[in-house]
Amino acid sequence: MPERWCLVADLGATHARLAASTAPGRLSRRRVWPTAATSSFGETLARFLAEEQLDPSACEAAMIAAAGPVDGNAVTLTNAAWTVNGDVVSRALGGAPVVIVNDLAAVAMLLPRLEPQDSAPLWPTPPQPPTASGAPGRIAVNAGTGFGAAAAVSAGDAWAIVAGEPGHMALPDPVFGVATVEEALSGEGVARLYRARGGGGAATAAEVIARAGGGADPVASGVVDDLVRLLGRVTGDLVLATGAWGGAWLTGSVAHGLLAAGRLSPMREALEAKGAMAARMRHVPVHRLTLADPALLGLSHAVARLSR
Repeated sequence: MPERWCLVADLGATHARLAASTAPGRLSRRRVWPTAATSSFGETLARFLAEEQLDPSACEAAMIAAAGPVDGNAVTLTNAAWTVNGDVVSRALGGAPVVIVNDLAAVAMLLPRLEPQDSAPLWPTPPQPPTASGAPGRIAVNAGTGFGAAAAVSAGDAWAIVAGEPGHMALPDPVFGVATVEEALSGEGVARLYRARGGGGAATAAEVIARAGGGADPVASGVVDDLVRLLGRVTGDLVLATGAWGGAWLTGSVAHGLLAAGRLSPMREALEAKGAMAARMRHVPVHRLTLADPALLGLSHAVARLSR
């Protein structure tokens, strides 16, 4: 009899990550392909099953995290031409139950299960005052190809996961010259701002951040400093909006690059500059997620509950 397994997948505009999970927090057969390498998730799934020699009839359940708003049990990626339907995926997996969630919801699923070695604090934070209302909420914030966030809210013995589309919140700030948060805090946003300020040559976000780290490109340095400050401001706003007093965990290629290259004191000042809530915000820890594949790991903890 073939080994029973669960499918977990993290689908973004740039990469599609798939793995098999045989227990919560345990991944195997992990594969990563450019999203643009195939015309659909169905083709990518077929490639995964064939190359890893996995029996679809042995799949007990599947959870798919996708970078876009989920309608029913289907999603169209915001920044890629894929539409994924849970019923179609289920048929490809021999009738296994399939659930589709937002990609940051998958990361938020992992937050209550993080170990100290899974993340790094950005700065020391005073201890939080004791509370009688249970575990404080937490939020995952991603800046990469796009921008997203989701909160984990304590609900008795369980955690409720709340995902939104904060990347498309208005950003009425002439410093950045764009309409939404994602248009600034994303890979294209970094490159766009660099070009708008007269940066030399066509540069990717990674190249702009590298130039800022080298210190020889004042335009790149200014871009990174302004975006690090904006990341702090927006993260603080999201903490306030969701009551995530338990902390914020940052992930994504752009976030990691900005945090490594930028000065963190302006970020902290922007995060805490919240008027009457400033004193409370000083107690909110902010971390950088350091473990690989947080979305897949979050899914692996949740998918076992779906097993047929």
